[in-house]
Amino acid sequence: MQSPTTYRLFDWNRVDAHGQPRALHILEALEAVNYDGPVTAQTAVTTDLAHVERLASCDKFILDRWNLETPQHAGGDDRFHIISVIQGQLEVRGPSAVESLGLGETVVLPAASGKIELRPAQRAILLDMYLP
Repeated sequence: MQSPTTYRLFDWNRVDAHGQPRALHILEALEAVNYDGPVTAQTAVTTDLAHVERLASCDKFILDRWNLETPQHAGGDDRFHIISVIQGQLEVRGPSAVESLGLGETVVLPAASGKIELRPAQRAILLDMYLP
């Protein structure tokens, strides 16, 4: 279920149309947290692909961690993917473009994009987030 509520915890020093910092909602966000849990440590689970570990999976999303030392393919499964680099550098090679991603950078692969190649510069670790 989606909510129209937004609690801004940090806004990257952006300003509104009048040049003023946008309002933050730290207290409201803390009040919305369910501290009763259950909260348990998660353990990565191996997958059918040697370079992919499942970090989280539920009916809303899947989060995988990829450890790349050689080029691999992503996408092509009629789902969008959000790819974020958490270590190293990566080239995303599509049919008509090549995009370089570094630490902390993210790319969205549309569901219609088909398979793309992920080519690490030496070694790269990334997160792949998508719908089940």
